[in-house]
This record gives sequence, structure tokens and C-alpha cells, in this order.
Amino acid sequence: MSISNQRGNVLLFVISGIAMAAAIGMGMFYMISTSSLGQASGSGMNRAYYLALAGRDYAIANWNNRTQLTGNEFIVSNTERFSLYIPDDYHITSTGIVNKGTPFEAKKTITVSPPNPVTSPVKKHFLESFEDLTKWATGTQVGGFVATTVGGDKALQVTSAAPAFSSGTWAVLAVNAIGAGVDLTNSWKNAGYCLSHDLQVKISNSQPFHMEGLSFKISSSSDTFYGVSYMRRKEIKDGSSWVSADNISDSFRPDVPDALTDAIDTEPLEYESPSIRYSNPAIILWKRQGGTFTWLAYKIMPYDVNNQNYVFNSSNRLIDWSNLQVRLVEAYPLEFVAGGPTRLLHGSVVVGGTSGARARINGTPIMTSETWSSTTATGTLTLTNITGTFQTGENLLVGVTTRAVVSGILGAKTNYIRVYYGDVDSSHDGTRNNIPTDNNRWSNPRIVTGSSNIVHWPVDNVSDWNAANDYMTLVQWDGVNTCPSYCQPNCLPTCVPVPHILGGISSVEANAIIEDSSLLTPNSGTIDYSGIALHATGNTATSSYFDDFAIQY
Repeated sequence: MSISNQRGNVLLFVISGIAMAAAIGMGMFYMISTSSLGQASGSGMNRAYYLALAGRDYAIANWNNRTQLTGNEFIVSNTERFSLYIPDDYHITSTGIVNKGTPFEAKKTITVSPPNPVTSPVKKHFLESFEDLTKWATGTQVGGFVATTVGGDKALQVTSAAPAFSSGTWAVLAVNAIGAGVDLTNSWKNAGYCLSHDLQVKISNSQPFHMEGLSFKISSSSDTFYGVSYMRRKEIKDGSSWVSADNISDSFRPDVPDALTDAIDTEPLEYESPSIRYSNPAIILWKRQGGTFTWLAYKIMPYDVNNQNYVFNSSNRLIDWSNLQVRLVEAYPLEFVAGGPTRLLHGSVVVGGTSGARARINGTPIMTSETWSSTTATGTLTLTNITGTFQTGENLLVGVTTRAVVSGILGAKTNYIRVYYGDVDSSHDGTRNNIPTDNNRWSNPRIVTGSSNIVHWPVDNVSDWNAANDYMTLVQWDGVNTCPSYCQPNCLPTCVPVPHILGGISSVEANAIIEDSSLLTPNSGTIDYSGIALHATGNTATSSYFDDFAIQY
């Protein structure tokens, strides 16, 4: 790899993204500070030392692309180069080389630790306003889609649905990662082969029954994935029984015998006639695995004049452009006790006081008790970028300060899923607060041409939730499926994986986190379970519209 240079009284290297893309095909933008290289003169060993320092600076400047840097050699001039080896988040080995392959060759290798802020990469963003479909995998879509003008601005319309998954009719459109410039592979590698991202979209469907939302962690076979949807069902009377009449799979209905009451179909219901009825509206988290669909968790969302959710109206119809969001954190769990007095936060690097093991906290810690001030907080850290082995009973340090004590062993890689909803009604903006789970929040209106509206995301640390950033509501689940379809008919205790609701009753995220240990990315090689899509299903799929789709990763 080659880095061009210019000499004067002071040696100055300015590396532009365009030049670098042409030279090494990395497509990144950067600039190297030249304070180190400016001294690369004098003896060969001195020059090699300052080249090694320049390599260190280069690695730090391009930390988000470190997996592309490691193992490579960068040519500065005919006689000067450096090589980089970055084995993990905590070490950089840089070797400066002068006169390589000659009798005058000189080498100097340094190994350093990057500053802590480097270990929490800046998040990247993608926003789609549906001016066209060039960023979508139209060649593999199910059903039909078109970018069209709705309410004075472009949106995605479902134009047709087709039989799919051996379960009803579907319309599914996946993101074309290359066309959209969304590099989840690099993000996954940089997090120690753990995939985390946030998704959101605004949805419109005026029909009395419907199901549409976001699909994620789609496998390369496109037959295994998670989904989260707004859903309302239709039934008709068949003799003395009520049966589904919406062409939506009954696998999404929480009615597993002996495990969970069919809460979506209990009263109150809206009856169109004595022979037609509609369920309460709901948010459903679900997955497809092993050729079948199964629901994971549900949240009933009926209209309540005393506690409006602003997503469903007084007729229990979905309000146009209601927002649906999901936060996925794939990480390794580590339980702790004696947390405090300062909180453990997303992005912090924790170190085992005895073992020397290191890891980065990815996501808000999952709390069972939030008594930080008395140093008695307990919960679970979700960790990535792990080196070494944490020991039960050892102190957990951030910097040189003890913040908690390890109370178990590191668990296996797991998915942690949070879901959020929002609305466009500005009449309640004055009710916003620091409570993530209530219906008091800012409105989150559609982004239209000429407006100043923007995309809003949940804060990384729930402790930072306040009235200024309260744009969505964190779902507190009403129930979780303790007997998924793949465990039936016997629901054996040994059946795994079974989803769990996390978040202690006294925590601000009580019953808000779904833990599921399936659909995991591999620990090396090529990424899988990383696809993202929009979906609609059932007889009213063609009444579905999407806008303001966004990814944060």
C-alpha cells in the first residue's frame, strides 16, 4: 500500500480519501497528523521509529476501519513504510521500516493502547426517503413495491402481495447493503463479531386490520429472521366458533395452550357485525426459524381516552405515519453486583481487577436493582470486544476505579431486543419527560420536503433519557412466549432457546428487553443473519405505506 508524500523544510503528509481509495481500495476519508513524520529524518533507526509513530496515528485516525488496516503494509515513499497489526480493541502494533530489503534496512516496532474514546466508534447512519428504489434489493423482493407521492412527499407503497413462507401472502423488500452504503460487516468485525444496530420506519395503513413492520437479522437463505410489527386481526363467525379471516398467519397470535391466554382476542373487541370482529391492536415481536413462524412477545395497544398512546385512534385504527423502532444488541452477558456509586455506561471499557480481562459495554446495562448511589446496584452487562476471562468475585474497573464486582461467568452470545413506538401528534408535546416507558413524549413527525423534521433515536444510555430527547416510548411487554412453536407439543423444559423478558421491576426498563439466543452471527468468517427488510402481510398488505426508514449502526 502506498502513501504519497511531499518534502520541504518540514515533511508533511496529507492523505485524502480519494487518493487512498485509488491507491488501496478502502474507500475511506482520513488525514494523518504529520507531527511524527515531520521528524522522519536522520539515522535509519530514528526514521523507522517515527514511521512507527505515524502508523500508530494512522490507525487511531481510521479506527472505525481497523479490521481493514491490520496485517497491511503502507508505503510512504520508495524507502519508507509502516505495517500495522491490530489484534483487538486494546492494542496497536506498528512497525516502521526504512530501506526494506537492502543492507541498510532498519525496523522499529512499537505496541501501544489506543485512548479509551477510540474504543467506542462513532455511529453511522442511513436514511431513506424513497425518492426511488435504487437502495433496495428489488430483484429478490416478494410482492410489489413502488415509490410514490403520498401526502405531498414520496413514500414506499406496497402494490401487491404474493404467497410466501407457506403462510399467507406477503410483501417483503430488503435493503441492498451495497447500494445503500451500509457496511454492517465492518461494524460486526469491529465489535468482536457481534452485530448491533437500530432500525426505524414510519407506517401508514388505514384498514381496520393489518400487519406490517420491520424484519431484521435475516439469514443468507432469507428464510430465518426476526420481525416486529403493528398488528390487528380480523375474525368471522363460523357456526359457534370464531376463525381468522385476514390471511395473516395464526402463528403470530399469542394463544399457546397452557402457556399464555389469548390476550389479543379478549375483550374489548370491535364488532363490525354479529359475525365479524376485530382484535385489539398490538405490537408483536416474532421470528421465523426452522420453516415456521412463532411470536416472541406482545404489547396490547388499545385506545384509552385516559392514557392515549397516539398510535391507534379511538376506532383502534393505526394513525398515519406512526413510528416503529427496534434496537438490537448482540453481546455476551456478564452479571455484576455492588455497582456504583458511578453508573456503568454504554461504550465504557471494563477491566477485571484480578484477571486483567477487558471488554466494552455495548448498550445500557440491564438492571435488576438501580441503587447505584449506595454501591449496591445489580444487573447484567452486555459485552463485546472481549479479551481474557473474567473471574467471579473480581472487581470491575473503569480506568483505575472499581465500579462493580463480577457475580458470575461470562454467558454465551445472545440477542437483546428493545422496541419503541412514536407518533406524529404534536398536541401532547408539552408532556415530555424523563420516563422512557410512558406515553408522554415529543411527537416524531414525518420528514417532508421543506420541513425541519429529523430522525430521532433512543439515547445510548437510558440514564440520559430526559425531556429534551423523549421522542419515543420504550415498549414494556405484556407477555412472552414460554412455549414457542418449535417446543411444542410437549413444551419440555429442555427446549431451547426460549425468549425471556428482562429488566427488573424496579428498573426504568422493567419488562422491556427481550433476550433470545437464536439467530446469532458467526464468530469468524463471513457475516450472516444481517439482512434488513420491510414487510407487510395479509389481505390489507397493499394498503401499507412506509417512509423515513433509517438505520443506525
